Amino acid sequence: MDVILLASNRRGVGKTALAAALLSLWSEKGHSTAYLRVGPEGGSQDFDSEYLIGTGLPIQSSGDGRGLTIPRINPDGESIGELSAALAQFATKVSDLGYRLVVEVSPPQGEDARTWTLCGALAEAVGGAVVAMVDYAATTETDRLSAELRPLRQRLCGLLVNAVPPYRVREGISRIHTDALDGLDRLLGVVPEDRVMLSPTVGQLASNLDAQWVLGKDKTDDLVCRVLIGGNLMDPGVTYFGRFRDQAVVVRGDRPDIQLAALGSEMTCLVLTGGHQPIPYVFHEAQEQEVPLLVVEADTHATAKAAGGLISWGTVYHRRKAKHYAQLLEQHCDPGLLQELLA
Repeated sequence: MDVILLASNRRGVGKTALAAALLSLWSEKGHSTAYLRVGPEGGSQDFDSEYLIGTGLPIQSSGDGRGLTIPRINPDGESIGELSAALAQFATKVSDLGYRLVVEVSPPQGEDARTWTLCGALAEAVGGAVVAMVDYAATTETDRLSAELRPLRQRLCGLLVNAVPPYRVREGISRIHTDALDGLDRLLGVVPEDRVMLSPTVGQLASNLDAQWVLGKDKTDDLVCRVLIGGNLMDPGVTYFGRFRDQAVVVRGDRPDIQLAALGSEMTCLVLTGGHQPIPYVFHEAQEQEVPLLVVEADTHATAKAAGGLISWGTVYHRRKAKHYAQLLEQHCDPGLLQELLA
């Protein structure tokens, strides 16, 4: 399909992650790609365009990178008509260049209920296919979901349920069936919540812990998927610290023995508590292992408690997450529908 439009039942469901993944999968197949955002001016929407352009993927975007903006959606459909004409013009331009186009559609604040109508009209204008993205909560009201998706019926390529609790995936699939959705049986997939997609970076961790950088400030963009507390261990360090990847290890700053044990395993960063600077041996080992070293004034208990908000610090704006979400699509989507979508 040359043009794919993405819409969701509310903000924050994952359209930008999906857009990045589709662009990545198309690029892997050797297709030139283009991206356009249709949404309100300003706010996080501008970051969507900047992020996708900065992923390193070969993406053609609108001239200013900001996409088409929507001041409001008029009841008489005038603004929808104007948007449709502008989108058709852009789609024709990139199509003539041989590009595949992904369009992310986000209505103005307070007008989420009109998302599907807007997306359906835009899809008709450019002859594109629509992927409707919803959260797990939407699957609990299938009658309502069916009614909301009705404007997309002619253009709906698939329904994607995102960020489902891992133990609710089968339940989510069973809820979406032909009878419940009044014939809308094109379930593209049910993607579970994923640790990598929720993870913050070392830089975000340092900022939220008010940490001092000692080493490795060039690795602020590395992901932190777990936080592990280094305490008095009965097991060898490699057994305890070597269980996971992409982890930040929090250790008392006056326990170089535990710090060195942790540095014997792979980690994203080492956080020393209590305001203690690392001793030379620890500094040297961290430097050799290229592990960022952070120092916080708080004690280990307070630091661990503060790190409890880890998943609330992460954003989608990370290059690794584009590739990772593409892998999640391949693992959790219907192979036939996904292939049809990317053909």
